[in-house]
This record gives sequence, C-alpha cells and structure tokens, in this order.
Amino acid sequence: MHTLLLGIDLTLLAIFLVTGLTKTVVVREFHHGYLGDALVLFSFIFGGILLALIGFALRLDDTYEHVQQSIGGKPTFESPLHKLYGKYLYPIPLVRKLQEWLDRKFGKNE
Repeated sequence: MHTLLLGIDLTLLAIFLVTGLTKTVVVREFHHGYLGDALVLFSFIFGGILLALIGFALRLDDTYEHVQQSIGGKPTFESPLHKLYGKYLYPIPLVRKLQEWLDRKFGKNE
C-alpha cells in the first residue's frame, strides 16, 4: 500500500510541477502538497498508513487546485483544503509568519 501511494504521490507531484510551466502557478513557494509529499515519504520509510493517507490527501488537493488554475481555465480556483486554511489558519499571526518564512526558504520572490 505504501509503495502504491508513494508512486501515485510522485506522479501527482510531477503533474503539479508541470502546471508551473504555465506561469499561473509559482512552484517556488510553500504548497500544502509539499507537506503531503513529505508525509508520504516519511510514512514510506518509517511506516504508518494514516500518515501516508493524510499526506496523499494533501498532495491530491494541491495538485487538483493547480491543475484547475493552470489548465482548467480557472485562475482563481481554490481547493477545499485551501479554503479551510485561508479561513481558519492563515488569520493566525504565527501561521502567517511561518508561511512567509517557508515561502522565502522555497525561493519565492516577493
């Protein structure tokens, strides 16, 4: 099961990175899909199917969002998890600062 999830996760990551070629998606900023990739990889190495499933859900949600924005012709589309993050987590100052820091670490140009 872990191998299958890892393979699908890497495929979704590749699709996500291709959306960056359209210039509507900035891949050099922190995305929740990257966190999902890390969780899937971590669970592949150390075990824990629940962690893998959570990570997979994050990658799937992020890839779906950016495919809709770049290829689907919906540049303002927000995925369900993105909407929840924006409504409940981003308003928290510590979360906002952490996101800004992660964006800089990933190389986003302000």
